[in-house]
Amino acid sequence: MSTNTPFTYHHNLKTVLDVTKAFRSIIHLDVLLETIVRTAAETVGAEAGSILLNDEDQKLRFRTAFGTKASAVKPLVVDTGEGIAGWTAASGRPAVVNDVRADPRFDARFDEATGFVTHSVLCVPLQFEDRVIGVLELVNKRGGTPFDEQDLNLLFNLADQAAISIEHTRLQDAQNNYFTHVIELLIGVMDTHVSVKKGHARRVAKYSNLLGRGLGLTEITIDGILAGSMSVSDATAVTLIMRFATLWFAVLLGWIILGLSRRGTGASPGPENTLTGYREPQHRE
Repeated sequence: MSTNTPFTYHHNLKTVLDVTKAFRSIIHLDVLLETIVRTAAETVGAEAGSILLNDEDQKLRFRTAFGTKASAVKPLVVDTGEGIAGWTAASGRPAVVNDVRADPRFDARFDEATGFVTHSVLCVPLQFEDRVIGVLELVNKRGGTPFDEQDLNLLFNLADQAAISIEHTRLQDAQNNYFTHVIELLIGVMDTHVSVKKGHARRVAKYSNLLGRGLGLTEITIDGILAGSMSVSDATAVTLIMRFATLWFAVLLGWIILGLSRRGTGASPGPENTLTGYREPQHRE
């Protein structure tokens, strides 16, 4: 039997929808992941939670965790199909397990490694377009009550939007890293071209970066300072910079077009849940 009253459930659903709107304004992946897990745990009422994302080898790694043993679980790695989280990632299907000792998918080695005692697990896939990029997992509902269908629907709503925000933030990170790389190339060109000032542009950029971080400026502002630190009076150097900037703009435009082409709604719509009206993602059997 559900422990959520209709009022409580709809209040929690509104909270989830309001919070997911705020995801779009978070530009740092670590901050975004921490916000997602904390929101999920507090809304559903779980003792602990975590987000695991696939790495290049398709292994699940704990990118963030919430709870008393959060720091202990982060170094652990989950193979595809291993444990409840691995099963969810491999199958693309949710798991609601209210007695882990009776479920063959449960892997006790994580409890043994962290000293945490798991009683129940609620785990949903993070899906972007047709790919599972990771899982969102909650552990032990507070008060010893079981996870129910309403908890699952709340977590699905959150995970659906979270997956889109995660992928968009990753793309933004890649674009920012590329911008920084281009800046470093331009600084190198300046140092090479103006031999009498060799190393000067790099030192200016270094100290500008240190000052910006010391003052607590945002990454975007610091990037602007780095670009401004390259201003020189040498006409030939400026010409070279303009040529490189034109090339950079063309490549950046390509990145933006690529990002827009990848925008989607996450998981494809599935059967509608009669209780909430929420459409759950289709999962391959």
